[in-house]
Amino acid sequence: MIEGGDAYGQHEGPLVRPYMVTGGRTRSDGESLALETLVTTTGRGLAIADRRRFEHRHILTACRDPLSIAEVAAELEVPAGVARVLIGDLVAEGMLRIFDSTDTNEQVIRRLIDGVRSL
Repeated sequence: MIEGGDAYGQHEGPLVRPYMVTGGRTRSDGESLALETLVTTTGRGLAIADRRRFEHRHILTACRDPLSIAEVAAELEVPAGVARVLIGDLVAEGMLRIFDSTDTNEQVIRRLIDGVRSL
C-alpha cells in the first residue's frame, strides 16, 4: 500500500482512463446510438479486426452475433458513453452495421430482464 492507505498499485480495474480510449471525445464521428441499439460486425470489420487496436478488435470479434451497446459496454468493462463513441466510429467506418430485427430485439430484452433478475 502507498502511504496514506491508497492501494492504487493493487488496483484491479483498467489502467487506462476511459477518456484516453476515446481520445477525450464524448461523441463519435458517426450517428448517436441508443443503449439498446444492436450492432453486428460486417465482413470488412472481420477481415481487418486483427489489425485494429485492442478495444476495436474486442468489439469487432464480440459483435459477430448482434449485441446491444449496453452489452458491448459490459463486455469491454467501460462506461456506456465510451462504448457509444467506439461503436459509432466503427459504424461510420463500415466495420459494424446497425442490426434491425424485432425478433432479436425481443431476445435482447429477455436477456436484459434475466440479467436484472440475477442481480
